[in-house]
Amino acid sequence: MGIKNSTKGYLAQSVRTNGKLVLLVLLGILVAGIGVSLVGIIPEHRALVSVIISDIPAKVTTLLIPIILILKTKDYAEWILANPNVDVTKKGFINGMYLEGFLASLLGLVALAIIWVVAHFISPEIVDMNEGIGVIGGALGIAWGMIGLVYSLQFTKLGEISEGAILFAIGFFVPFGVVVAIQQIFHALELSLAFIAGVPALVGILVLVVSRPVAVIWQERVDL
Repeated sequence: MGIKNSTKGYLAQSVRTNGKLVLLVLLGILVAGIGVSLVGIIPEHRALVSVIISDIPAKVTTLLIPIILILKTKDYAEWILANPNVDVTKKGFINGMYLEGFLASLLGLVALAIIWVVAHFISPEIVDMNEGIGVIGGALGIAWGMIGLVYSLQFTKLGEISEGAILFAIGFFVPFGVVVAIQQIFHALELSLAFIAGVPALVGILVLVVSRPVAVIWQERVDL
């Protein structure tokens, strides 16, 4: 079976398995975000809504679905056992996980856009786009770095400690710390939004791209 078809097979099965949960999460985020936006109708609450709506939804929509998918991840042997009718190679499996995580990090941006549009119509000054774009860039950097670290380091001893809890903690907090440090330095240097949003995202995508072939090599060495 070709790698492309194998990857497509993994993604199609993942949609069947996780699609409803993902849609429910997106709907929940959308409803909560719009609910917060509507509070902005009250003038005295508008400043607080502006702080919340430009920050929290961007982080949640970008990070929550990849985190859920990572926590539901099975190793190759477990996945094949759970999906015996789907023909997926080891390389296709790893490629599918990486592509799934990448797409999941972008999927929530649709909900975020709707939330921000609703907030804008309530009051144009509620959404601080500069702040929001900066948060999106940082959140994508964390998401992509997390995916790369967790999926490549799962084959090390870290993946065996506390059923992978230590691995997940490292996979999340290391990218988080790096992104926060980068953005704080750039803010202090008063660099442009392109640096504040773009560099963390670039670092994250580099981790994602570099770790994928490493994960493929390590997976190929693991016996079923």
